[in-house]
Amino acid sequence: MLCTSCKQREAIIFRKYSGEHLCLQCLRRSLGKRLRQTVGKFSLLREDDRILLVLLGFETERPAVEIFLDMERNFPGVVISCLAVSRDSVETAKEFELQIEDISISRSSSRWDHIIEASKQAIQKSINKDFTKIVLPLFLDDVVGLFLLGALRNYPPAWVINGRVLLGDRRTEPPIITPFFRIPTEEILLLIGKNWEPKDKILQSINELENEFPGSRFNILNSYRNLFLSQKHRKLMEAI
Repeated sequence: MLCTSCKQREAIIFRKYSGEHLCLQCLRRSLGKRLRQTVGKFSLLREDDRILLVLLGFETERPAVEIFLDMERNFPGVVISCLAVSRDSVETAKEFELQIEDISISRSSSRWDHIIEASKQAIQKSINKDFTKIVLPLFLDDVVGLFLLGALRNYPPAWVINGRVLLGDRRTEPPIITPFFRIPTEEILLLIGKNWEPKDKILQSINELENEFPGSRFNILNSYRNLFLSQKHRKLMEAI
């Protein structure tokens, strides 16, 4: 099947939620565009930010860093350092010639605890360092997974609302943001020629749901955003 965008190259993916067939080059271009649009739409980054990029060591890390740096090359005033929380992340930092602010190997037993612990470590490392943003490379499936985990625990360990990561339901200082939250995991992995085979049970369930009902991840994302905002509005009204 030919790519529906360039109409020249062979497609490597069919986006069931949009009906597009895309080749590798057009997929890369599409993801880069979505990243830039997300940053712009939700005002996640500025041209003079000092960024602490948290490298979690997940399978998505290398392509995530690549498209993020491609975007930031247009903003020479941005300063990027990284916090490596896994041994693989140290190698990623070296590959992309990133300045390593610190290495703090996480001992968390689960993917979700790893995300929360890394977020808290990043906040601690940012004290007196003048960082204006912490960037956490979480993708659509991670964001939906955090919400579902919260449903299982009766309280989410973190919310991602319009690209801003809230620990519990509170904003952090400096802000933690994730400009990748509208990018599906399987799409970013295709940039390095890998198929997504989730090992985590929650991610497996999300993958199965998406395969059966294309677009369900975006529907959950939008629904829980509205749920969060309505809860905050209700609390505000009760306080008046």
